[in-house]
Amino acid sequence: MAFHVATGVASAIYRGLMERTIEVAITRVSGPVDEEVLRVETLFDDVLVVAAGARNPWTRRRRIALADLVNERWVLPLPDSLTTALAVEAFRASGLELPRATVITPSLSMRNRLLTSGGFLTVIHGFALAVPGTSPMIRSLPVAMPNSRRPIALITLKKRALSPLAEYFMDNMRAIAKAFAKGEAASGKARHI
Repeated sequence: MAFHVATGVASAIYRGLMERTIEVAITRVSGPVDEEVLRVETLFDDVLVVAAGARNPWTRRRRIALADLVNERWVLPLPDSLTTALAVEAFRASGLELPRATVITPSLSMRNRLLTSGGFLTVIHGFALAVPGTSPMIRSLPVAMPNSRRPIALITLKKRALSPLAEYFMDNMRAIAKAFAKGEAASGKARHI
C-alpha cells in the first residue's frame, strides 16, 4: 500500500476533492461547506492553544490570562492563515488585540524551534501537541482561547465511490480519533473553552 499525502490550505484541499485528485481529506472545518456535494464527518473538535518551550517560566504557572501574555515575544503564522484568524478572534473575545509578533513565519518547524530555544510564545492547534511524543519540549499554557474551537473532519465527495484503500484509511482515522477522545476524557485533559 502507498498513500499520497497532499497538504495545503482548505481551499486547495476542497478544489482537489472536486477535481478528484484527492479522494479523502482530513481538515479543520472553518466555514460553510457545500453539503450537497461534500460528505463531512466530524472526527473531533480542536481548539487553539498558546504554546511555549518546556523551560519557559510561563509553563510553571497554573492560571494565565491572555492579557498577561500580550507583551511577551511572539512567533506567529502568516497574517492570512486560519490559525492567525482564530487567534485574533480569541484575543478580541478577551477584549485584546493580537500581540505584535517578533517573528512571522508559515513554518511550524521554525516556530517550534524558536519556542524551545528562544523563549517565544505561539498559537498552535491543540491536537498538534496532544499526540504523545510529537513535541516533548513544547507545552500548552493554561490560558483560555475563546471562540477557537473548530471541528476536524473527514471530507469526501458524496457522489464518488471510494477505493478500498480510502475506506481503510478512514476507518483508521475514526479509530485514532475515538482513542484520542477516550484518552483525553480519561486523563481529564478534555479541552473546555
